[in-house]
Amino acid sequence: MKRTIQLGLILIVLILGGCGMNKAESNSGKDGSETSDVPKGMVSDEEFTRKFVYSGKEVEEGYYLLKSQIGGFTMLFPKNIKVTQFGYGRDGKEFEKLLFSEDMGKEKNVFNNGKIIYIDKPGSENIEVNLEITSDHMGYDGEYSEFKHKGKTYYYGKKVKNFKGEDGYFYFAYIMNDSDNKAITFSITSSAKDSNKPSKAQKTVEEEVLKLMKLIEFIN
Repeated sequence: MKRTIQLGLILIVLILGGCGMNKAESNSGKDGSETSDVPKGMVSDEEFTRKFVYSGKEVEEGYYLLKSQIGGFTMLFPKNIKVTQFGYGRDGKEFEKLLFSEDMGKEKNVFNNGKIIYIDKPGSENIEVNLEITSDHMGYDGEYSEFKHKGKTYYYGKKVKNFKGEDGYFYFAYIMNDSDNKAITFSITSSAKDSNKPSKAQKTVEEEVLKLMKLIEFIN
């Protein structure tokens, strides 16, 4: 029991504090991605987002390959996603956190904010502790749906919260690599871009969230 609590505290420090990373690490990312042929006109033209674009070639229409700056994972991301420099952090090869936003346009009237936290440390395999941490962070008291996909186990949750008359939709998962200690906490908060016009695209948003989650690949 004591060991479980200690592991939980270690992971909380990693998630909330970034494991004491220095400023140079927090805003770096000059090593890694192949960005020389990133196409013009996509949001990823922005300098910081470009650091994560592995190639300018679409993996499928409208989707590009994002690669972790510390070599921990890859995932697909829509061309209109912007990775924000504020909030980015990493610590060696064991921890990386990045924030991103996605404007799905006026027609869908949806704006998404997302977070990815990657950890490769002993204790990440303690599902009970890590789901408690995820639930506390998301303000969630429900159950998780568990499913497997291509060597990974997913613990998926969602909720709706009304704030000042506007609904916010939260989709999140704890994703565990089945073969080692690598894990990712993935979350997206979705709301209407124009609060005066209700969004009717949340089914589409959840479908995209699940697609992005399932296409995450840990790099061994």
